[in-house]
Amino acid sequence: MTASRRDHLVVILSYGDPGRAVRCATSCLADGTADLLVVVNPVSPGLPADRALTELVAREQQVDLLALPENRGFTGGMNAGLHWGRRRGYGILTVLNDDTTAGPGVLSRLGDDVRAIPAAAIAPRIDYADRPGQPWSLGVTIDPDDLLPRHLSESEFAALPRRDDGLVAVPMFTGCCICAGTDVWDRVGDFDDDYFLYFEDSDWSQRARQLGVPLLIDDAAVLTHEVSASSQGAPSPATTTPATCCATRRSGTRAGPSRCGCTRDGRCGRRCARPATRDRPSQPAAPSYPLLAQRRSRSVTADRQGRC
Repeated sequence: MTASRRDHLVVILSYGDPGRAVRCATSCLADGTADLLVVVNPVSPGLPADRALTELVAREQQVDLLALPENRGFTGGMNAGLHWGRRRGYGILTVLNDDTTAGPGVLSRLGDDVRAIPAAAIAPRIDYADRPGQPWSLGVTIDPDDLLPRHLSESEFAALPRRDDGLVAVPMFTGCCICAGTDVWDRVGDFDDDYFLYFEDSDWSQRARQLGVPLLIDDAAVLTHEVSASSQGAPSPATTTPATCCATRRSGTRAGPSRCGCTRDGRCGRRCARPATRDRPSQPAAPSYPLLAQRRSRSVTADRQGRC
């Protein structure tokens, strides 16, 4: 348990492989500027946290553990961690995939960015872990062909205007790592639990933009990412086609024809990407993007959790 709390909390969501969360937490601890909360989504309801995680918490004063009673998906797990941090008065909250490694100074830089621009949300450059120097994500945009999210290419990112502070505004974030002040998280709200897994980051980004919250990439802060590790090989929503979007279950596997009528050969029986039906507070006109995925039913049983 944390002895003297810092103002920055990093929420790491763990599912299935505690060693992955330990490696991620160890890289964050080397930064020395943030407290950590490891949230555990159990593989089976009621399963206690793995010994590797409890030993980490016993060994490291800046690490806490929150073991959930059942798998609440990416949305529910991260939301539980964000609520935990709010209740304890943290001023800066970062959500972080457990299959990432924080490079030197990444967390301190993100925290400094938020302190300098408290009305913004910040994300780092995210590189492939097995391809040093090659970006996996420099922000996300909407593909005009299928209206689904995809990562910005290096050339697209380079074409965006760079602010005087060196940061770059992008249309959307991946949920792999988002850092923002508590006021921003309170203003934008939680990840929408209707999604459970995938597309919740696009929804959150849209709501942030509609409220006038800048989404800024600091490409001098670099994470590395073991792509698809936490979702055990499931396709990324940033590279998903309508057919694979509908055929991908919460289990994280390609399941063939789905209830919406999509088939393996790419024919879609109904529009995969449709607007949300939930009412949002009316806001002044601001750039926004169409919602990207149909809502997920909470009645579907999930046997895996994570993101790629």
